[in-house]
Amino acid sequence: MDDNYFRARYYRFINVKERSRRRKGKCAMPGCSNKCVSSHTIPESSVLKRIASAKDVFYPKYNADINAYECVSIKTKKASVFPGFCNKHENWFSGFEKNGNFYDPSMAIQNLRIICRYYFAWDSLLKVFERTLLKYRKEIEDYQNEKIDLLNTELGTDVTLKSVEDENTKHMKQQIAFIRSQMTHIHNNDLYPFIKTMEGDGDYVSVIAVDVNIELPACLAGKSEFVAGDKKYTVHLSVFPYLNGTFCCFSVNKDSEEHFRRLLGKYKDDYEFIGFIESGICGTSINK
Repeated sequence: MDDNYFRARYYRFINVKERSRRRKGKCAMPGCSNKCVSSHTIPESSVLKRIASAKDVFYPKYNADINAYECVSIKTKKASVFPGFCNKHENWFSGFEKNGNFYDPSMAIQNLRIICRYYFAWDSLLKVFERTLLKYRKEIEDYQNEKIDLLNTELGTDVTLKSVEDENTKHMKQQIAFIRSQMTHIHNNDLYPFIKTMEGDGDYVSVIAVDVNIELPACLAGKSEFVAGDKKYTVHLSVFPYLNGTFCCFSVNKDSEEHFRRLLGKYKDDYEFIGFIESGICGTSINK
């Protein structure tokens, strides 16, 4: 159990984590057991291809070697993709993708894709940590029991292993608890209210559309936190450019809608609003 062991374990963990983000399981829609397909968080045909060059777009990718983000080229077919919805639920979003009409009813649920993507990302990471913890404990137990058996044979003692808890198991358990708390927060504050509102079982989420006459050369699909007094709230957003314009779709819980609308009302023209998107939201969002 030397440095080489832990170094190899670290790189195995990174590889498993990356593979888990692409593994297809059940549909992201709660209660659906159908197998998912690859879903675009940002629609490919109606949005991504608009800003593509030779079917390529750029996205920010974290480089652990330099501890910074780099712009990396990716095909539109793979950009913003995650193992999301089954064919049935993926079809919910098809209206806008087919006709390119930003006022198609399907646009009202576009941000559900973002919420599900975040939930899936945490869920896949949780599974990796849980499997890693079990495997690590098993390897440590086997290693320690082997040493104890030699000790007992040599000295005629009857030593038994009580625990294999160390700083690594402690760290992994802390991470598992943190991930579960993030998933609970997303489910209770983002996913559940959105689905209930969408199904007509309550009025918990507002969708706000802003159409500006400036074309941004970028797409965004993410979320940002805002503060109203001593309370934080989350806004999910999709920013889609088109010819000579940019369509922005925000979703916010009803209890924070008034504060967010007042915030939007501060911007007197399209240029100020684009500045808000670039500096206020992009600077604090988690976007891919």
